[in-house]
Amino acid sequence: MNPTATFVAVSAIATIFIAWFTYTLKRSTDNLWGVTDKTLRHAERTTQSELRAYVYIVMTTVGYPFPPQVPQFIGIGFKITNSGQTWARNLVVRKERIDREFGVEYDPWDRVNWDEMKTQSMVLGPGQTIGMQLTDHPITVIPEVANQTIGWDYAVWVTYEDTVTDPPIPRQTQSLVRLGADHHGGTSFQMLPGHNCADDDCQKG
Repeated sequence: MNPTATFVAVSAIATIFIAWFTYTLKRSTDNLWGVTDKTLRHAERTTQSELRAYVYIVMTTVGYPFPPQVPQFIGIGFKITNSGQTWARNLVVRKERIDREFGVEYDPWDRVNWDEMKTQSMVLGPGQTIGMQLTDHPITVIPEVANQTIGWDYAVWVTYEDTVTDPPIPRQTQSLVRLGADHHGGTSFQMLPGHNCADDDCQKG
């Protein structure tokens, strides 16, 4: 066999192998960069999820005046807590009591003029809780609530900014509950659908 031809054939094969190896190496490198980029993005999202502000609402009731006096009123209020690890800034609280209308299907949330409310922003630090009064009712109305001849719904809408990112991410939390009662004088809250939610899970807001 001609040595020159053999050399050319071997060189061609070697060139093909090198080209294949280079292409494979490039693909591996690209995949590695892709995995690294995905890992970094996932780590960033995980860090944001762990550090971001989480604001939630808990409805409360209290009878007053306090014992040993006999309670004459039931106060309806709520607590707002930031369970996250960063500050919730530009936090705005909107709240409303809605009179129930029996025999009619409607969304109580839609009966609130949210845009006309006067609001003032505040900040809520990690682990902090603030309590607010929403309204009160005479104890004497409890039997009527139990008989469903009178009743109220309570809506609370909290918006705030999550400062773990730059620019901050707007967040929200909604609560919509209905006052329930029994014939023994006990009261409770029923969560209404569609508005006990947070962030993108909320239908409106």
